[in-house]
Amino acid sequence: MNLKLKSLTAGILVAVSAAASAQVAAPSAPAAYNNGPYAPIFTDVASSVYESEKVGYALLEGVLQVAEATIHSNGCNPGYYNLEVYANGATYSPSYNFATVTLGEAPQFSVYANVQSAFPGRGQLVTVSGNGGWFNSTQLVNFQATYAYNSADNILVTTSETANLVGINGTVDTYTGNVIKDFYLDTLWETSPNVYDWGLQSVSKLGYPVEKWWQRSESHHSDGVSGRTVFVKDRLVGETACRIIVDIQGDNDSGLYWEGANSQSGLPGVLTITTDVPGNLVTYTPSNPLYQGITNDYGSLIGPSGSVWDGCSFNNQQCDD
Repeated sequence: MNLKLKSLTAGILVAVSAAASAQVAAPSAPAAYNNGPYAPIFTDVASSVYESEKVGYALLEGVLQVAEATIHSNGCNPGYYNLEVYANGATYSPSYNFATVTLGEAPQFSVYANVQSAFPGRGQLVTVSGNGGWFNSTQLVNFQATYAYNSADNILVTTSETANLVGINGTVDTYTGNVIKDFYLDTLWETSPNVYDWGLQSVSKLGYPVEKWWQRSESHHSDGVSGRTVFVKDRLVGETACRIIVDIQGDNDSGLYWEGANSQSGLPGVLTITTDVPGNLVTYTPSNPLYQGITNDYGSLIGPSGSVWDGCSFNNQQCDD
């Protein structure tokens, strides 16, 4: 018996060792960081990210953190949701800074941003909150988070976040999370102001970490046609693979960030949940009913080949033309 146990143990150790030796190197950071902190471009972000846009990003983070908590509680259930974000950036005016998620014609939940005045030399706080609602079949009791920008507007972090929702056992579960985002501009920002972001997210339940997410985003200002914002989050640590994609279009200029389902653009704003693994290319399911009848680049990689939305920055810098 002891001989068999020793043989089994040796076999397990060999298998673990072989698996460890087969692991690939950790992925590298985006090329923007190759030479260290990109101070000149970071400095320009402050003059390139609008006040309304900053609030829009915070609202999107609130929506995504609700989605992440729901996914941990009830599983990664693929689906498509309408999403609208409206933000004028006005301080202490939540009714003019909000994001709403709907499923078909049925309201799901909304979050509102209370924007505090910027503190010179330090940064700005944005509090995002929501009371009640649903995310698919999961009841959201309440949500509140405070996000902090630094004075250069190139870093956004969570200072606090709590999502209370009804779990599968019928009791209220409390989730918290932390996100760190840093923004940089593409090399053609003088003629095409595209803001990129790359960072990580943690999710905790009852005070203990349970999941880790990788998050990326691209945002293109209104250029006479339509602004566009894309957020992608991939679960790195958790039960199963899961990906959340936000793709919204509309107005994104110095006075107003209004993108998504009910914006003047007439294009759908979509929050999509899939079971893609992090290594998969960022694509959209052609059968997504929210994209049907839209004769533009929906259904492909993040935009048409050759544009800033061709998927390069989302797919390990590899352009798939």
